[in-house]
Amino acid sequence: MEDLINQWKEDRQRMTGAGSADELIRTARQQDRNILNAHYGTLLILCGTLIVLALYFYNYRYATAAGITGMWLMLGGLVLRIFIETISVLQYQRVRPEESLAHSTNRALAFHRFRKRIHGPFTLGIVALYVAGFYLAATEFNRYLPTALLAWIHFSFPVVVIVLVRVIRTGIRKEMESLEQMMALSKEIEGR
Repeated sequence: MEDLINQWKEDRQRMTGAGSADELIRTARQQDRNILNAHYGTLLILCGTLIVLALYFYNYRYATAAGITGMWLMLGGLVLRIFIETISVLQYQRVRPEESLAHSTNRALAFHRFRKRIHGPFTLGIVALYVAGFYLAATEFNRYLPTALLAWIHFSFPVVVIVLVRVIRTGIRKEMESLEQMMALSKEIEGR
């Protein structure tokens, strides 16, 4: 999104005719494809993870209330995240770079506001549900996994969670910077 903003700023300053406008539209379409491909990649990873977990839980049936609750928290968190990512894709598809710059910018701002709401407590809540589900399901891991693997999982899982939270926070920061740049650009366009 930052590339699109920078391209709009540069092209607006040096635009002299249809050639520059066409170049801007081509760049915006390329950026559009890149953003959608990133969302599709995220959906693919989430769906793959859901399938692997569902197969695991299907093959290794859990008997205790804690294990079953943990299983549903993990699967439910993934399903919820897939649902939200699908909504994000559908909402982003409404952003059309070939529309007027002001209209396209406004739609992009609406998309980023939506993502901002998701990235806050909602995303961290999903991560918390998943972590709680993991530890509840882990009560039955000893029935199916060797002790050494179980110890490795329990020691490495907090590290994975910390890395995941940092990656999420970095992504949130980048999207929020883009949102601020888009708002400044929108104000600049409306001021003309």
